[in-house]
Amino acid sequence: MCDLRLLISFPKGLPQAVNGLGWYYHNFRRDYQKAAQQWLIAEELGNPDASYNLGVLYLDGIYPGVSGRNQTVAAHYFYKAAQGGHIEGTLRCSLYYITGNMEDFPRDPEKAVIWAKHIAEKNGYLGHVIRKALNAYLELSWHEALLHYVLAAETGIEVSQSNLAHICEERPDLARKYLATDCVWRYYNFSVSQVNAPSFAYLKMGDFYYYGYQNQSKDLELSMRMYAQAALEGDSQGFFNLALVIEEGNSIPSYILDHLGIDQALHSSNTSLLQELYYRSTSWEPSLCRFWLHLQCSISSLCLPIILL
Repeated sequence: MCDLRLLISFPKGLPQAVNGLGWYYHNFRRDYQKAAQQWLIAEELGNPDASYNLGVLYLDGIYPGVSGRNQTVAAHYFYKAAQGGHIEGTLRCSLYYITGNMEDFPRDPEKAVIWAKHIAEKNGYLGHVIRKALNAYLELSWHEALLHYVLAAETGIEVSQSNLAHICEERPDLARKYLATDCVWRYYNFSVSQVNAPSFAYLKMGDFYYYGYQNQSKDLELSMRMYAQAALEGDSQGFFNLALVIEEGNSIPSYILDHLGIDQALHSSNTSLLQELYYRSTSWEPSLCRFWLHLQCSISSLCLPIILL
């Protein structure tokens, strides 16, 4: 018998309840017609589980009214489920990208790794390590915090990398005692190589490249790229730093200005460009920054690559 709670919740339009009703028809009644109907409704309500379930129907060749398997349509639903955070859908998309056997999923190892990494980072064991690191930090137990953050950072968790770099900045004596590498440079650099790097990590690396950091040489162009990326992540300090770079007598490459959505025809002089950068540093909204970033990425290949040095 169908769970009474599903029947009570269904009229209220709860996506989880509608999806559950479809699951009931699929698993207990073997009524794929009604299952598909419920999952289509749930998908319209934004339920990623329903998208995945529809994909399974197409993949197994049991979607009502459709003869045989249709992996292309199934992949479309898996992708939609993955966009909603569905774990199995994300793993399937990662597999599609690494094999390149689907027309809509050309082989792209980088995307495959990014999608798989997103799921791997939801590992509860890693979360437990990060929690212990944070607790130790709050209790000012520096040695323990350093240990746990190193363990998590070396697995590729961005938040641990940037936090570890910060600890190494605050306690250089601790870093020198236990770590053979330059902790600050290493982990901020790892951080900005991530797809979800925080803006302050870009600003840090921008400063390191601009002023030089210990035995690392200066690189003005990389510095400006880092500041620009911070700006696109919604940090107005990135625009301000770029303005200061111009104040110091330097020029910003055209491709960086294009990436920021700055029309060079309207700002051909340094004075005009400075006004635009200072204006954005005081009024640029994070949501607008992200809009520009996605817009630039979608209409061209101008996205700045982040280089792991």
